[in-house]
Amino acid sequence: MLVPRRTVLCDKILEEEGVFGEVTISEFPLEFIPLEDDLVSLEWDNTFKEIYLDGDESSIYYAAQALSTMQRAYGKFPHVVGKGDGADVRMATLVA
Repeated sequence: MLVPRRTVLCDKILEEEGVFGEVTISEFPLEFIPLEDDLVSLEWDNTFKEIYLDGDESSIYYAAQALSTMQRAYGKFPHVVGKGDGADVRMATLVA
């Protein structure tokens, strides 16, 4: 069971160890974790490393999934802001 998501790196390690086809992998999409009444977090400690060092951008996809889940529950966000390299392109993906 992988929480919150299965990653390319995890698959690679399982392949290197020779057990990739021998195990059943499941995900539990634990998305936002409430920290306060008005504050939620994805609590993904390794996202920067995954994106910029490992070249694994799956975190962006899963962030979009989490935002989509929240919008389905509470309605479309009136204003979304992105920050950083390529934020405009990625933001279009998140709110599409």
